[in-house]
Amino acid sequence: MKRLLIVGILLLCMLASLYADETLGSEPIYSEVSTTPEPAMTEEPVVVEEPVVVEEPVVVEEPVVVEEPVVVEEPVVVEEPLSSLFTMVVPYKYHVLSIGGGTNGNVFEADITASPFAFTYVGALDIFYSMKSQGSRDMFEFTAFSTISADDLGITPMLLSVIGYKNYVTDLGTIPLFVKAVLPLNVSNTYFPYSGGGLRFTITGSPSVGIGVGRMYDITNVMYAKLYLEALGMDVKTSTVKAAVEVMGKRDQYTNRLRSNFDLNNVEYYSDLMEALGLEGRFLEYDAAIRYSQLFNFERAKFDFSRLMGLTHGWEVALSTVPSMIYMQDTTPSPVFTFNSLDTVLNGEYASLMFNQTLYFKLGTEHRLEYVPGGSPELNYEGAIMGEIRYIPHRSRWWIGSSGNVTYELDTGDFTYEFDVTAHYLVTPNFEVYIGADNYNSPADYRAYVGAELRLL
Repeated sequence: MKRLLIVGILLLCMLASLYADETLGSEPIYSEVSTTPEPAMTEEPVVVEEPVVVEEPVVVEEPVVVEEPVVVEEPVVVEEPLSSLFTMVVPYKYHVLSIGGGTNGNVFEADITASPFAFTYVGALDIFYSMKSQGSRDMFEFTAFSTISADDLGITPMLLSVIGYKNYVTDLGTIPLFVKAVLPLNVSNTYFPYSGGGLRFTITGSPSVGIGVGRMYDITNVMYAKLYLEALGMDVKTSTVKAAVEVMGKRDQYTNRLRSNFDLNNVEYYSDLMEALGLEGRFLEYDAAIRYSQLFNFERAKFDFSRLMGLTHGWEVALSTVPSMIYMQDTTPSPVFTFNSLDTVLNGEYASLMFNQTLYFKLGTEHRLEYVPGGSPELNYEGAIMGEIRYIPHRSRWWIGSSGNVTYELDTGDFTYEFDVTAHYLVTPNFEVYIGADNYNSPADYRAYVGAELRLL
């Protein structure tokens, strides 16, 4: 019984122990029961974490290409066209002298008759001289043309000369205003030996004074400077051409200085010209490309001969008063002086060089109101239109020119015209031959001519 009681107590204790384990969890069971409560375990404070910020997805950038450093270029200087130099006013002075003749002037013609025997001949020689001097505000020009004819009876000279002066007194804005005076003289009907024991000749003079606007510029030196640069194989820059033209225009100032060694004048001139062309100290190169170059000399010669006929650019309009007088000395003892007419003349002209400096043209017009005392009628009007064109190709020995005019006269109501075409060829740089044809107021009447000209200056 006792054993059963003990066994029952043990079972109760085991059941109580199991119950305590379930209620107390994993706390250890102490064999002794303490009445003092155990201290509560202090828990560590909970650290409140900051909310996680959701970052935006990272954009993967493309790799940066390292560029080469930028080279800052200098501003490009735009060169003005060569034609912008045509209106340069540079002091200059030049002389042109040539001799020549053609079938027009009968250089030589002989007629022989067998029965009865007779020998007659006629010959003629043309002489042309021109001097032109330009300052910054004025211009002086002298031109003389003479034909000397000779035959079995004697010698007959003819002389035509023109002396002209212009002064550009002021500018009307950008337009020059000038005054001018011109004295043309024509000496004709002169015959040697004296006829009837006296000298025979006729002088016709038409002095004029006038006022006008505009200016005609000689452009020959601009073309010379361009040819220099082309012959030297250099770029034709407007700034270089301008510097060369300024030196070339002062050539007389260099070469006419009085000094013990005159050759130094030419040395200084060509030294400054070489510097302007960008060839300082390179005289051998200059000699080879210019002084001893046939190509350059022929190219320049075309403009030398063109200068005989004028090579200008610009425009002008002028109003002039032109009296006309005749002085005649015949075989009679007393000369005869006649006042022929008094004219009022309005004229204008325009000229330029275009198409890469190969085509030169000139246009002009003239309107003349003529008063003839005692004439019938006393008042008359005459109008004319003139034109000239020249084709001057590069790197050639030839060029071609043509000129013409149409005139209308009121008192007769007639139109008259004249034109010519002439081809020129350079045999040497200072000697040309030419052939051409002209027509005067008759569609069915043409005249052919040939001739030659030798330039001495």
